[in-house]
Amino acid sequence: MIRILVCVVLLAWPAAAQTGEAAAPLRGIRLIVPFAPGGATDTLARLVAEPLGRRLGQAVAVENRAGAGGLIAGEACARAAPDGLTLCIGSSATHSVLPLQMPERVGANPAGFTPISRFGEEAGVLVVGHAHPAADLTDLLDWARGQAVVPVGVSGTTGASYLMTRQIGIRTGLRLEPVLYRGGAQTQTAVIAGEVPLGSGLISSFATGLRSGELRAILVLSPTRSAQLPGVPAVGEALLPGAGVTTYTGLFGPAGMTMALATRIHAAVADSLQEPALRVRAAAIGLDINPLGPMEFAAWLRDTAPAWAELVALGTSDPLRSREPPSAASPGNTTP
Repeated sequence: MIRILVCVVLLAWPAAAQTGEAAAPLRGIRLIVPFAPGGATDTLARLVAEPLGRRLGQAVAVENRAGAGGLIAGEACARAAPDGLTLCIGSSATHSVLPLQMPERVGANPAGFTPISRFGEEAGVLVVGHAHPAADLTDLLDWARGQAVVPVGVSGTTGASYLMTRQIGIRTGLRLEPVLYRGGAQTQTAVIAGEVPLGSGLISSFATGLRSGELRAILVLSPTRSAQLPGVPAVGEALLPGAGVTTYTGLFGPAGMTMALATRIHAAVADSLQEPALRVRAAAIGLDINPLGPMEFAAWLRDTAPAWAELVALGTSDPLRSREPPSAASPGNTTP
């Protein structure tokens, strides 16, 4: 089934935006964010909105449309006119995982979108609290093998960190039990408080705790080490050879945008991402800036689809179910 779905995804992602002349938007631009205010995705959108608007000569208004793992925002974007006046922020959760889980939904199907510009990538990380006995990966594996079940705090079930946690558990034989929190901030608080022994999420989600020493990074969840945590081993090097993914954030528009319009918007994005103040703040939330234009971004999405399909397949095959944290009645919407 997953093989069929990944073929659908590969075919659905457009080779690039359509050819034609650029539209000349006359009104303000709506930038839809699929998560609630305050998270890393929302922060990045607001960092980009102002300089992007300056370069395009139009105001860019950020509109948060949280809910349903990104489907609500995706549907609002996909149903809009392809005139450059409605754009949306997308991520690995909304544009690589959801298409595999819900390909029939308008807000998830790649055929409904034009990839415009990839901003950059970010790695996930596995952390423990400062009081945990594990000082490094070897210690953690020894400790975990002595546990019947190891609860791991995560935010949501579509992110790379959740899926990598599943993969690590299956391929190492450790019984890792995802505990679903409302967002990265809540997960960080839970690990620091000892509510769960481990946390898995984006580096930016744990930045405060890592800086204060209340959290300790054990394993980066990417194929190679992250520039944000160069001293921490990567899962693809130290635990599961070749494994690991990086999350990404990028800009999408509705399907049918012309290549000229998509290229014009990407050029403004890429130029905005070079502003020193923006780069400093982007690094602070864990993003390694590495922009790609419309054609390159579309090709990259197709090339990375099989790795995401493998992660999703492993996640659905794990018999150990996720559970809600003891401190919440329901996991709610996440805020990556």
